Amino acid sequence: MSTELSTSLIPLAGVLLGGGLSYMVQSATWRSTERAEARRREAARAETRRTERMAAVVRFLTNTEAAERLANDRHLYDAEGAEWQNNANAAMGRVWVAEKMIRILCTPPLDEAAGAFTSALEGAIYRCSPGDIDIFDYLRPGRTSFLNAARIELEMLDPDGDPHDGGGH
Repeated sequence: MSTELSTSLIPLAGVLLGGGLSYMVQSATWRSTERAEARRREAARAETRRTERMAAVVRFLTNTEAAERLANDRHLYDAEGAEWQNNANAAMGRVWVAEKMIRILCTPPLDEAAGAFTSALEGAIYRCSPGDIDIFDYLRPGRTSFLNAARIELEMLDPDGDPHDGGGH
């Protein structure tokens, strides 16, 4: 009987061992697949954040450029009048909206730089009289601070970890 028992138990042990090993392999494969999927989702989220922030920076720069041109017209060519005022009001409105999007989507250092640059533009357009300031010197610190903060922000989000990828540096 002992032979019969051992011949019955050996295949049973093999089945149990094979089943256990199969379970462990499947479980490890499932965990590995889940980790890889989580990494893919996080990479996609990071790329989406980077794209949103890049778009906000571009929108802000586009709008500040238009406002800078109006400030230049005022200080270099004594532009004034209802048409100029309407254009200035519309341009600054777009700058303020773009600055708010920076606040929503980006980090506090970039938001602070955008706010300072926006305030400088507002001052150049509304508070400073023509001839009171050198417009280029007045706006340069705010613009430079914003551009530096934007570069740092976007480098932080670079999915490849290469801060100079495509940056034209």
